[in-house]
Amino acid sequence: MKQKTIYTCEKCRLEITDDFDAMLKHESNHIAPTFQRPKAITYKRGHDYPICIQIEMENGAIVEYYTPIEVSPPKKEESPRGNEDNSSENVSINSN
Repeated sequence: MKQKTIYTCEKCRLEITDDFDAMLKHESNHIAPTFQRPKAITYKRGHDYPICIQIEMENGAIVEYYTPIEVSPPKKEESPRGNEDNSSENVSINSN
């Protein structure tokens, strides 16, 4: 009987069989964010969450993420804030 070892990337779940060095090389190619706070955030009036976030990566690149999708609801009920101003104007906050 031949034994197989399957290594799974902790970042993207790719599976590589019997080649630990290949898995280490694969995992090291993922570029991680280095931020504690985003470099820039863009909000749309009348919306609670940002529509665009810029994040600095460990290689110095700045990556922009769009169109947020709430993947889990807030832990506690948010207080009503009233949406009197439903303008579609965007508001940006830069931390530079």
